[in-house]
Amino acid sequence: MKNISSNFLPVATIMCFVLAACASTPSAKRVSELGATALIGSWISELDDTKLTVEKNGVYRIEHAADAATTGRWSLEGTAIVFISDSASSACPDIEGAYTPEIVRDTVRFAKLRDDCPTRETHMAWPWQRG
Repeated sequence: MKNISSNFLPVATIMCFVLAACASTPSAKRVSELGATALIGSWISELDDTKLTVEKNGVYRIEHAADAATTGRWSLEGTAIVFISDSASSACPDIEGAYTPEIVRDTVRFAKLRDDCPTRETHMAWPWQRG
């Protein structure tokens, strides 16, 4: 008969490493917890290296490698960030989109609340890395 205690030590060691890894994983923070300044700066999309710049003065800019840039205004509404494209923007002029952002370390993910701009909606479905 096999000694059960000889199998216990390797299994227990692996479980300790797994539990330690889980305990050190940072939790997602909503912008409402971190403040609007957490989004200020440049972000690069994991989809196609599109650059999102969120400025402190309420202006945002999305620069696509193959397209003209989209600019507009952003604001916070509770836990949501609301983007409104400028009327002169090439993609979705004057269209509003609202998302709930969550930040973990240097990555932000946007959960769609509402958006009628397919281009922005596609990009916001992907994670963004701080640029």
